[in-house]
Amino acid sequence: PIAQRVADLVSRMTLQEKAAQLGYSLQNAAHLCTSTTEEIVAAFPHGVGGLPVMGLACTNKLQRAFTENTTLGIPVSFYGETTHSGGYHNSTVFPMPCGQGASWNTTLVQAIAAANALELRASGGDQGLSPILQVTTDPRFGRLQENFGEDPLLVAHYGIAAVQGLQGSDGCGTNSGGYSANAALTYVGSPDTHVAAQAKHFAGYGAGSKDGYTPFGGGPSRRTMFEVYLRPWRDVALAGGRGVMAAHNLIDWLPCHANTDMLTATLRNRFGFGPGYIGSDNTNVEGLFNYFRGFCESPDDAAVIAMSAG
Repeated sequence: PIAQRVADLVSRMTLQEKAAQLGYSLQNAAHLCTSTTEEIVAAFPHGVGGLPVMGLACTNKLQRAFTENTTLGIPVSFYGETTHSGGYHNSTVFPMPCGQGASWNTTLVQAIAAANALELRASGGDQGLSPILQVTTDPRFGRLQENFGEDPLLVAHYGIAAVQGLQGSDGCGTNSGGYSANAALTYVGSPDTHVAAQAKHFAGYGAGSKDGYTPFGGGPSRRTMFEVYLRPWRDVALAGGRGVMAAHNLIDWLPCHANTDMLTATLRNRFGFGPGYIGSDNTNVEGLFNYFRGFCESPDDAAVIAMSAG
């Protein structure tokens, strides 16, 4: 069973190997496709959690290098942006979520997500960075095209449809946050054709903040957060979404990547996201030190705070 396999694996891992599995390399990964096995392993001596999808041939090469030439043979997760495509060259490009949201057609949104999942999987990926569940209520926000709409009910329904398309209906959990009967043996029900969905950006990204504009501001009141901006996250968690990406911004002047109340108390415990994984957005863990000056003492301190927060 997965839980026992994970417990056994973690018990064998060194501290360095555990830390390496938390790392996702974003830049300077393309050269690995032309590197030798020795060079690949030397670049990540303790393994690596994830790499961007770089095509099936490269993915297979890298996966063999890590599974056959490292101590524990832990495979890498290859991710791609699936907001409106398969996230790799020559995949089909669909309308952005704002256009999909204007369709009033959750069946269509699910079909688009399923197509994106299939094309990402065919390129070697196993993790799609979508759907985007932010309820964007301020038209001055610079990423309006990424969201389905400004109404929490609509965003929730489109988000559920997208997750079911990406993961497959047999790859989604139950209302108790558990696994469906058809997906008892795998994290995603049909791994040959589907991927894990990492919804983003949690939470309050795109909300009108205290000055009505600045995304790094304190944000709306707690009641408004729960009634408007968090509703899609609750519904997608209950529908079996597997992953969540934390947001750049602050909530009540506390960065999301350090927000225990939001990440653990609300998302994981209150909304039932128990078996899911929570990941960071690009450089945002070290951003607790670099972006928010004075929030913590060092990048190491930032990592401790982010891990402690969830």
